[in-house]
Amino acid sequence: MTVAQAAMNAIMSPLRVTVEWGFGKIVNLWPWLDYRTNQQILKRPIGLYLDVGNLLTNMHTCIYGSIISSRFKMYPPALELYMAGGRF
Repeated sequence: MTVAQAAMNAIMSPLRVTVEWGFGKIVNLWPWLDYRTNQQILKRPIGLYLDVGNLLTNMHTCIYGSIISSRFKMYPPALELYMAGGRF
C-alpha cells in the first residue's frame, strides 16, 4: 500500500463505518437488496432498488427512530415533514 493509499484509508475510515451501518440497516429491513441474493448488475436496475430501499429505510427511521438517533438524542423528523421535503 502506498503512502497516499494509507492516508486515504485513514481519512475515509470513519465515513466507511457510517456507510456500512446505513447499508446494514437497509439490508436488515429489506433482505432482498443484499448483494448475496444474486443481484445481477446490468440486468436489473440495482441502483433504483437501492434508492427505493434507502427511501423506505428513511421513512422507517422517521416512524420508529433508530439506535443511533436515540444514542445521540438527535431524533428524526416526523414522516410528514420528511415526505414534504421540508427543513429538518
